[in-house]
Amino acid sequence: MTTTTATGEGSVVLTAPSTTTVSRRARGGSVACVIRRVLLLFVVALISTPALSGTTTAMFASAFGVGAIRDNMQRLLDQVQARKAGMASEFDRTRFEAEQQAARLRKDAQRTEYSFPNGVTQDTIVTAHSFARPLLTDSFLNSVRHWDFGLATVVTQDYVRLTPEDGSREGYLWNDVSLRLKSWSANVGFKVHGSGSTGADGFAIWLSTQRYMTGGPLFGMPDTSNAWKGIGIIFDSFDNDGARDNPSVYILTNTDATSYGGGRTFRTSDDLRDHRAQTCVFDFRGTNYGAPLIHVDIDYSDGELLVSLTKNGHSTVCGASVRVDLSNLGPLYFGMTGHTGGLADAHDIHYFIVTTHDKDVMEERTAELTAMAQAMVADGAATATPEGGDATAEPNAAPASPKPAAPPAQPPRDFSHHDEKAEKERWKAQGG
Repeated sequence: MTTTTATGEGSVVLTAPSTTTVSRRARGGSVACVIRRVLLLFVVALISTPALSGTTTAMFASAFGVGAIRDNMQRLLDQVQARKAGMASEFDRTRFEAEQQAARLRKDAQRTEYSFPNGVTQDTIVTAHSFARPLLTDSFLNSVRHWDFGLATVVTQDYVRLTPEDGSREGYLWNDVSLRLKSWSANVGFKVHGSGSTGADGFAIWLSTQRYMTGGPLFGMPDTSNAWKGIGIIFDSFDNDGARDNPSVYILTNTDATSYGGGRTFRTSDDLRDHRAQTCVFDFRGTNYGAPLIHVDIDYSDGELLVSLTKNGHSTVCGASVRVDLSNLGPLYFGMTGHTGGLADAHDIHYFIVTTHDKDVMEERTAELTAMAQAMVADGAATATPEGGDATAEPNAAPASPKPAAPPAQPPRDFSHHDEKAEKERWKAQGG
């Protein structure tokens, strides 16, 4: 059947298929469908036959690309296994490095020997203001007795880390017992170390009327002079003013309006140049965990403050003594704060030992220890000899030989000096 459509320029002839053509196509489609079904039944029969199943499967796998798919799956499985092996190897390597680091830290702690200054003995230490390793005990598992810490500061068995080697961190450690001594010495062992050749910012040792626990721009303290009163020993690692004189140590005094920095802001941007009572250039940094301890001795007596520094057995006095009156400031607290900036160091305090030369305090302490010893002896004698005689003695036993006379008591020590040898000779001459 033919249909003609007229247009302006001619005619377009559209031809539709005839009924006979459609019928032939339908019959062709039916034949193809029958052939496909027969082939499918043949394939099923081949696969179902045990003797031919393996050959048939291989034939069709090859024909339809199943072998390639299987190979790809095997490659993917091999890659997954290799990735798992790589992850296990990376985990083992990381664990090994962590174990090596822990071993280095343990060896470092064993190598670090505390060499206290001459004259520092157990009976001169004021325990309420002091600490040394081991820092963690059964009673104070997560803290140091008589000390508060916070922000980035952490306590380990061997030291207190004021700040880690991370940028823009602050930390503090404050004594919770106020100082009542007229003369005293604070002996501090510390390490400042980092992975770079230059570190920042530093840390400070304070004797302050305020125990600031919120941080501040003055190495962890507020930088306004009316916010606190007292003294500070600043260990400044970074050269802010470009004078190339860092690391340095500064002594700050802030007791009244006429003292250094009174009524002003302490400017760390120029390394406190206008606020230092004394200063000295002293390289207290180390670049590894095995660096030796730095020792600082802060001595206050008769209104004079003197700071001495020791590194590798060599000592130096930081400037000259500073005249500062602390008697009218009220309760004062020891503390340490640390601060890091764009560059960073780890600031570790290994011990903080306070001793005193106040005779009245030491005589009171000696009398207290003597009374405790006498009470222990009396308790022991009462337990060994109950009322009515020695219950354990045999009836016909010979009388016990008299005990030798106790040596004369050691005279009270004169803590105004540290001459141990002369003191022992004087004690022997008196019958000791």
